[in-house]
Amino acid sequence: MKVFCIGSNKTGTTTMMECFKILGLTPIGNFRNSKQFMDEWYNGNYSNLFKHAKQFKIFKDGPWCYADFYRHLDKEFKNSKFILTVRDSESWFNSLVNHHKINTRIVKFKPYIKMYNLSSDDITPASLLNQKTKIIDAYENRNRKILDYFSGRDNFLSMDLTKTNRWEPILDFLDIKEFDLNTQFPHKNKTLR
Repeated sequence: MKVFCIGSNKTGTTTMMECFKILGLTPIGNFRNSKQFMDEWYNGNYSNLFKHAKQFKIFKDGPWCYADFYRHLDKEFKNSKFILTVRDSESWFNSLVNHHKINTRIVKFKPYIKMYNLSSDDITPASLLNQKTKIIDAYENRNRKILDYFSGRDNFLSMDLTKTNRWEPILDFLDIKEFDLNTQFPHKNKTLR
């Protein structure tokens, strides 16, 4: 079984991955070990990514959570599970801007063009702030599309980790029967919120 965390960056995906590590669900496919495929993903060529994915059980961040890639993953990897992490749009956007404030140089990041309908891949806090409405609209629209796509399916879970820090929804979703519920629920990247 594969589990794809398809929430946008800054929605608790790092916390979710820490949960998976605590549960012993590894190895994890993430941006760091998948970034060599980003140009192929951007151009709609997924064959090498699908081959690459065979070595992992759990997936977070790009390219796994970008745009509508979840549709392709759902078709390619039958019996997979999908977790959409969400948070309030305004706090999500602020966290996204704060994340890019840490980096003082201009970041070139083509996936944001597809994800947020940006006109340029020059990512700075100022460029994000100038397009705030467009970015928030794209974030909310993508979440709605995901909820519609997976509506009524038992291989999908949506969680707002800013509102819950309980193990039970994850354990139930992944059908994990034995786990110490007294284990502290992680909260990663607090300073970036």
